[in-house]
Amino acid sequence: MRLVRVVQFIKELRLLLKCVLGSLMSLFWSCCLLGAISLLFAIVLVQQMSTAVAQGAFNADQVQKTYDMFGSVQGASLTLVKSISGGEDWGPLYELVLRAGKLPACFFLGYVLFIWLSVANIITAVFVDNALKNAKPHTDELILERHKEDFESVRTLQTIFRSLDADNSNTLTLGELKRSFCDLRIINFFEMAGLDIKDVEMFFNVLSQVSESHEVDMDAFVDGCLKMKGYATNMDVFLLLFQSKMAAEKLMLSIGQCKLQMEQLKCKMECSKEDAQEAQ
Repeated sequence: MRLVRVVQFIKELRLLLKCVLGSLMSLFWSCCLLGAISLLFAIVLVQQMSTAVAQGAFNADQVQKTYDMFGSVQGASLTLVKSISGGEDWGPLYELVLRAGKLPACFFLGYVLFIWLSVANIITAVFVDNALKNAKPHTDELILERHKEDFESVRTLQTIFRSLDADNSNTLTLGELKRSFCDLRIINFFEMAGLDIKDVEMFFNVLSQVSESHEVDMDAFVDGCLKMKGYATNMDVFLLLFQSKMAAEKLMLSIGQCKLQMEQLKCKMECSKEDAQEAQ
Protein backbone atom coordinates (compact mmCIF):
# COMPACT_ATOMS: atom_id res chain seq x y z
CA MET A 1 0.00 0.00 0.00
CA ARG A 2 2.86 2.36 0.72
CA LEU A 3 4.36 1.51 -2.66
CA VAL A 4 1.09 2.45 -4.39
CA ARG A 5 1.08 5.79 -2.56
CA VAL A 6 4.69 6.44 -3.59
CA VAL A 7 3.85 5.72 -7.26
CA GLN A 8 1.44 8.67 -7.24
CA PHE A 9 4.37 11.04 -6.71
CA ILE A 10 6.66 9.48 -9.36
CA LYS A 11 5.45 11.00 -12.59
CA GLU A 12 7.56 8.94 -15.02
CA LEU A 13 6.74 5.60 -13.37
CA ARG A 14 3.06 6.50 -13.19
CA LEU A 15 3.12 7.36 -16.89
CA LEU A 16 4.72 4.03 -17.77
CA LEU A 17 2.19 2.07 -15.71
CA LYS A 18 -0.63 4.04 -17.30
CA CYS A 19 0.62 3.24 -20.82
CA VAL A 20 1.09 -0.45 -20.03
CA LEU A 21 -2.36 -0.83 -18.47
CA GLY A 22 -3.94 1.13 -21.32
CA SER A 23 -2.42 -1.29 -23.87
CA LEU A 24 -3.72 -4.52 -22.33
CA MET A 25 -6.66 -4.79 -24.72
CA SER A 26 -4.37 -4.18 -27.69
CA LEU A 27 -2.05 -6.88 -26.34
CA PHE A 28 -4.93 -9.35 -26.04
CA TRP A 29 -6.20 -8.80 -29.59
CA SER A 30 -2.66 -8.82 -30.99
CA CYS A 31 -2.09 -12.22 -29.43
CA CYS A 32 -5.39 -13.43 -30.88
CA LEU A 33 -4.45 -12.20 -34.37
CA LEU A 34 -0.96 -13.68 -34.22
CA GLY A 35 -2.33 -16.98 -32.90
CA ALA A 36 -4.95 -17.19 -35.64
CA ILE A 37 -2.42 -16.52 -38.41
CA SER A 38 0.07 -18.99 -36.94
CA LEU A 39 -2.66 -21.62 -36.59
CA LEU A 40 -3.66 -21.23 -40.24
CA PHE A 41 -0.09 -21.60 -41.51
CA ALA A 42 0.56 -24.45 -39.05
CA ILE A 43 -2.33 -26.53 -40.43
CA VAL A 44 -0.95 -26.29 -43.97
CA LEU A 45 2.64 -27.01 -42.91
CA VAL A 46 1.65 -30.03 -40.81
CA GLN A 47 -0.16 -31.53 -43.79
CA GLN A 48 2.78 -30.86 -46.14
CA MET A 49 5.40 -32.20 -43.70
CA SER A 50 3.34 -35.32 -42.91
CA THR A 51 3.05 -36.08 -46.62
CA ALA A 52 6.81 -35.61 -47.09
CA VAL A 53 7.58 -37.95 -44.15
CA ALA A 54 5.27 -40.58 -45.61
CA GLN A 55 7.04 -40.30 -48.96
CA GLY A 56 10.47 -40.83 -47.31
CA ALA A 57 11.90 -37.37 -47.98
CA PHE A 58 13.75 -37.31 -44.61
CA ASN A 59 16.31 -39.50 -42.91
CA ALA A 60 15.88 -40.86 -39.38
CA ASP A 61 17.27 -37.79 -37.59
CA GLN A 62 15.26 -35.39 -39.74
CA VAL A 63 12.09 -37.43 -39.20
CA GLN A 64 12.46 -37.11 -35.44
CA LYS A 65 13.12 -33.37 -35.72
CA THR A 66 10.14 -33.02 -38.04
CA TYR A 67 7.91 -34.75 -35.50
CA ASP A 68 9.25 -32.46 -32.77
CA MET A 69 8.70 -29.28 -34.79
CA PHE A 70 5.68 -30.12 -36.98
CA GLY A 71 4.23 -33.24 -35.42
CA SER A 72 1.00 -31.53 -34.36
CA VAL A 73 -0.87 -28.33 -35.10
CA GLN A 74 -0.15 -26.98 -31.63
CA GLY A 75 3.58 -27.81 -31.93
CA ALA A 76 3.77 -26.30 -35.42
CA SER A 77 2.05 -23.11 -34.19
CA LEU A 78 4.58 -22.82 -31.38
CA THR A 79 7.43 -23.42 -33.84
CA LEU A 80 6.16 -20.68 -36.13
CA VAL A 81 5.84 -18.23 -33.23
CA LYS A 82 9.39 -19.08 -32.15
CA SER A 83 10.68 -18.47 -35.67
CA ILE A 84 9.42 -14.86 -35.72
CA SER A 85 10.05 -13.98 -32.04
CA GLY A 86 13.69 -15.03 -31.63
CA GLY A 87 12.96 -18.25 -29.75
CA GLU A 88 14.15 -20.36 -32.70
CA ASP A 89 16.28 -19.39 -35.69
CA TRP A 90 14.15 -19.67 -38.81
CA GLY A 91 17.13 -20.55 -41.05
CA PRO A 92 17.50 -24.23 -39.99
CA LEU A 93 13.69 -24.54 -39.98
CA TYR A 94 13.56 -23.27 -43.53
CA GLU A 95 16.17 -25.84 -44.61
CA LEU A 96 14.14 -28.59 -42.95
CA VAL A 97 10.90 -27.48 -44.61
CA LEU A 98 12.71 -27.14 -47.96
CA ARG A 99 13.39 -30.89 -48.01
CA ALA A 100 9.61 -31.39 -48.07
CA GLY A 101 9.35 -29.39 -51.30
CA LYS A 102 9.42 -25.88 -52.67
CA LEU A 103 5.75 -25.24 -51.94
CA PRO A 104 5.95 -25.69 -48.13
CA ALA A 105 9.29 -23.82 -48.14
CA CYS A 106 7.68 -20.85 -49.92
CA PHE A 107 4.73 -21.11 -47.56
CA PHE A 108 7.01 -20.98 -44.51
CA LEU A 109 9.07 -18.13 -45.93
CA GLY A 110 5.87 -16.23 -46.78
CA TYR A 111 4.72 -16.60 -43.17
CA VAL A 112 7.99 -15.16 -41.82
CA LEU A 113 7.98 -12.23 -44.24
CA PHE A 114 4.27 -11.51 -43.73
CA ILE A 115 4.60 -11.42 -39.94
CA TRP A 116 7.90 -9.51 -39.99
CA LEU A 117 6.98 -6.85 -42.57
CA SER A 118 3.25 -6.42 -42.04
CA VAL A 119 1.75 -7.75 -38.83
CA ALA A 120 4.64 -6.84 -36.52
CA ASN A 121 4.83 -3.26 -37.83
CA ILE A 122 1.06 -2.81 -37.57
CA ILE A 123 0.99 -4.12 -34.02
CA THR A 124 3.89 -1.85 -33.10
CA ALA A 125 2.07 1.15 -34.58
CA VAL A 126 -1.07 0.30 -32.58
CA PHE A 127 0.92 0.05 -29.34
CA VAL A 128 2.71 3.33 -30.04
CA ASP A 129 -0.60 5.05 -30.80
CA ASN A 130 -2.14 3.73 -27.57
CA ALA A 131 0.91 4.82 -25.60
CA LEU A 132 0.71 8.35 -27.05
CA LYS A 133 -2.99 8.58 -26.24
CA ASN A 134 -2.47 7.35 -22.69
CA ALA A 135 0.51 9.67 -22.22
CA LYS A 136 -1.69 12.73 -22.80
CA PRO A 137 -2.68 14.30 -19.47
CA HIS A 138 -6.32 14.27 -18.42
CA THR A 139 -8.38 17.37 -17.73
CA ASP A 140 -7.74 17.21 -13.98
CA GLU A 141 -3.99 17.04 -14.53
CA LEU A 142 -4.11 19.96 -16.95
CA ILE A 143 -6.13 22.02 -14.45
CA LEU A 144 -3.67 21.16 -11.69
CA GLU A 145 -0.70 22.13 -13.86
CA ARG A 146 -2.41 25.38 -14.80
CA HIS A 147 -3.05 26.20 -11.14
CA LYS A 148 0.60 25.52 -10.35
CA GLU A 149 1.72 27.81 -13.17
CA ASP A 150 -0.64 30.57 -12.00
CA PHE A 151 0.60 30.20 -8.42
CA GLU A 152 4.22 30.45 -9.55
CA SER A 153 3.37 33.50 -11.68
CA VAL A 154 1.73 35.22 -8.69
CA ARG A 155 4.77 34.53 -6.52
CA THR A 156 7.11 35.87 -9.20
CA LEU A 157 5.03 39.04 -9.64
CA GLN A 158 4.91 39.61 -5.89
CA THR A 159 8.71 39.33 -5.79
CA ILE A 160 8.96 41.85 -8.63
CA PHE A 161 6.62 44.25 -6.82
CA ARG A 162 8.73 44.12 -3.65
CA SER A 163 11.81 44.87 -5.76
CA LEU A 164 10.10 47.85 -7.37
CA ASP A 165 8.74 49.26 -4.10
CA ALA A 166 11.82 51.20 -3.01
CA ASP A 167 10.23 53.04 -0.05
CA ASN A 168 8.36 49.97 1.27
CA SER A 169 5.05 51.79 1.11
CA ASN A 170 3.22 48.78 -0.41
CA THR A 171 2.34 51.04 -3.33
CA LEU A 172 4.09 51.69 -6.61
CA THR A 173 4.42 55.08 -8.33
CA LEU A 174 5.43 55.98 -11.87
CA GLY A 175 8.75 57.38 -10.67
CA GLU A 176 9.65 54.17 -8.85
CA LEU A 177 8.75 52.12 -11.90
CA LYS A 178 10.88 54.26 -14.22
CA ARG A 179 13.87 54.16 -11.87
CA SER A 180 13.56 50.41 -11.48
CA PHE A 181 13.61 49.84 -15.24
CA CYS A 182 17.16 51.12 -15.33
CA ASP A 183 18.13 47.85 -13.62
CA LEU A 184 18.63 44.96 -16.03
CA ARG A 185 17.69 42.48 -13.30
CA ILE A 186 14.18 43.95 -13.07
CA ILE A 187 13.76 43.68 -16.84
CA ASN A 188 14.81 40.02 -16.66
CA PHE A 189 12.25 39.46 -13.91
CA PHE A 190 9.49 40.81 -16.12
CA GLU A 191 10.64 38.66 -19.02
CA MET A 192 10.59 35.59 -16.77
CA ALA A 193 7.01 36.47 -15.85
CA GLY A 194 6.07 36.60 -19.55
CA LEU A 195 5.82 40.41 -19.82
CA ASP A 196 7.66 42.26 -22.58
CA ILE A 197 7.29 45.93 -21.60
CA LYS A 198 8.29 48.51 -24.21
CA ASP A 199 6.58 51.64 -22.84
CA VAL A 200 6.92 51.97 -19.05
CA GLU A 201 4.53 54.91 -18.76
CA MET A 202 1.82 53.18 -20.77
CA PHE A 203 2.30 50.05 -18.65
CA PHE A 204 1.85 52.08 -15.46
CA ASN A 205 -1.24 53.83 -16.84
CA VAL A 206 -2.85 50.46 -17.50
CA LEU A 207 -2.05 49.32 -13.96
CA SER A 208 -3.39 52.56 -12.48
CA GLN A 209 -6.68 52.00 -14.30
CA VAL A 210 -6.96 48.65 -12.55
CA SER A 211 -6.35 50.22 -9.12
CA GLU A 212 -8.27 53.41 -10.06
CA SER A 213 -5.65 55.63 -8.41
CA HIS A 214 -2.30 57.26 -9.13
CA GLU A 215 -0.54 54.62 -7.07
CA VAL A 216 -0.64 50.87 -7.65
CA ASP A 217 -0.82 48.41 -4.77
CA MET A 218 0.37 44.79 -4.88
CA ASP A 219 -3.01 43.24 -5.69
CA ALA A 220 -3.64 45.64 -8.58
CA PHE A 221 -0.10 45.08 -9.85
CA VAL A 222 -0.43 41.28 -9.81
CA ASP A 223 -3.93 41.35 -11.30
CA GLY A 224 -2.93 43.74 -14.10
CA CYS A 225 0.23 41.82 -14.97
CA LEU A 226 -1.67 38.52 -15.12
CA LYS A 227 -4.19 40.04 -17.51
CA MET A 228 -1.43 41.42 -19.75
CA LYS A 229 0.64 38.23 -19.61
CA GLY A 230 1.02 36.14 -22.76
CA TYR A 231 -0.10 36.69 -26.32
CA ALA A 232 -3.45 37.75 -27.70
CA THR A 233 -5.79 34.90 -28.57
CA ASN A 234 -8.62 34.72 -31.09
CA MET A 235 -11.04 35.38 -28.23
CA ASP A 236 -9.22 38.59 -27.36
CA VAL A 237 -9.30 39.76 -30.97
CA PHE A 238 -12.99 38.91 -31.27
CA LEU A 239 -13.71 40.80 -28.03
CA LEU A 240 -11.87 43.87 -29.34
CA LEU A 241 -13.79 43.73 -32.61
CA PHE A 242 -17.08 43.41 -30.72
CA GLN A 243 -16.23 46.34 -28.45
CA SER A 244 -15.18 48.44 -31.46
CA LYS A 245 -18.46 47.62 -33.21
CA MET A 246 -20.49 48.55 -30.13
CA ALA A 247 -18.53 51.80 -29.75
CA ALA A 248 -19.11 52.62 -33.43
CA GLU A 249 -22.84 51.98 -33.07
CA LYS A 250 -23.02 54.23 -29.99
CA LEU A 251 -21.06 56.91 -31.83
CA MET A 252 -23.39 56.76 -34.83
CA LEU A 253 -26.40 56.98 -32.49
CA SER A 254 -24.90 60.00 -30.75
CA ILE A 255 -24.18 61.66 -34.10
CA GLY A 256 -27.78 61.05 -35.17
CA GLN A 257 -29.10 62.57 -31.96
CA CYS A 258 -26.80 65.57 -32.37
CA LYS A 259 -28.05 66.11 -35.93
CA LEU A 260 -31.66 65.92 -34.75
CA GLN A 261 -31.00 68.42 -31.98
CA MET A 262 -29.18 70.74 -34.39
CA GLU A 263 -32.13 70.64 -36.79
CA GLN A 264 -34.56 71.37 -33.96
CA LEU A 265 -32.37 74.23 -32.78
CA LYS A 266 -32.17 75.57 -36.33
CA CYS A 267 -35.95 75.46 -36.65
CA LYS A 268 -36.37 77.30 -33.36
CA MET A 269 -33.86 79.93 -34.41
CA GLU A 270 -35.65 80.45 -37.73
CA CYS A 271 -39.02 80.72 -35.95
CA SER A 272 -37.58 83.21 -33.49
CA LYS A 273 -36.14 85.24 -36.37
CA GLU A 274 -39.50 85.32 -38.19
CA ASP A 275 -41.31 86.37 -35.00
CA ALA A 276 -38.80 89.18 -34.49
CA GLN A 277 -39.30 90.40 -38.07
CA GLU A 278 -43.09 90.37 -37.67
CA ALA A 279 -42.82 92.27 -34.40
CA GLN A 280 -40.74 94.97 -36.13
